[in-house]
Amino acid sequence: MGHTDKITVNDKGLSIAHDSYETWIEWAEIFRIHYSRFESELYEDRGLVFDYENGEFVEISDTAEGWDALLDNLERYLTMEDSTWRRKMADCPNETVITIYVNDRMFQPDCVNTLMIGDAPPGDSTFFFNGDSVLLEQVKESFAIALGEDVPEDHWDFLHYFRSREWFLIHLCPRSVNEVPEADRQRVRQQNIDRLAQQIADHRPSSIVCLHEDSKPWVLSALQLSGVQVDRCVSVESSADNDKDSFVNELAEIVRQIAL
Repeated sequence: MGHTDKITVNDKGLSIAHDSYETWIEWAEIFRIHYSRFESELYEDRGLVFDYENGEFVEISDTAEGWDALLDNLERYLTMEDSTWRRKMADCPNETVITIYVNDRMFQPDCVNTLMIGDAPPGDSTFFFNGDSVLLEQVKESFAIALGEDVPEDHWDFLHYFRSREWFLIHLCPRSVNEVPEADRQRVRQQNIDRLAQQIADHRPSSIVCLHEDSKPWVLSALQLSGVQVDRCVSVESSADNDKDSFVNELAEIVRQIAL
């Protein structure tokens, strides 16, 4: 990973000034961000890799001037789904690359027909649109049961298929609630009703699928606040954590009904 001279951050993006040229990255263009660590007795190579959707990427070394300011501003300008991303960078094993950010808008259809609403991201460094979460595997299985052999097996291919069917996933809570005491989770959900209502208003779906029975009252409140009239608003009653088979089969039936 080549070393850079200076990083400058503003509300539009960041610039990386090298010896003879400057690279500009807009926040909206970033598809994924990875952290990599490769160290030996001969060298140390740590830093971030910024991916574009077309496969191009930009590498930034942690030796660059402005590195700390860049990290301090990531959460200001990007939605970092995993609140522990800094800790995961610090604990990253040698000779490893970890993903700390995925721009889910890259998988957002131009017109959202069905809005799937989860309670919160898992908080274990996996994420639906990163192609590595348990929920993604369960949703893919549900689609395969409902729609048959045309559903791709590959996770990334399925995410593009999911988009082509005009489905999209968002969460009531933008951050994981795993570390939030159970007694405080209702308060956190309540605090996010206005944000969810705005997202529903922005997408204006025909159908809403609530993935967690626990969050259903807040989803319904957000839907009412949004002013959007939907054809259906349904929820999966079984828990994906406690009864995976029932969750998958219930969701498959919902997918089948929406596809009719």
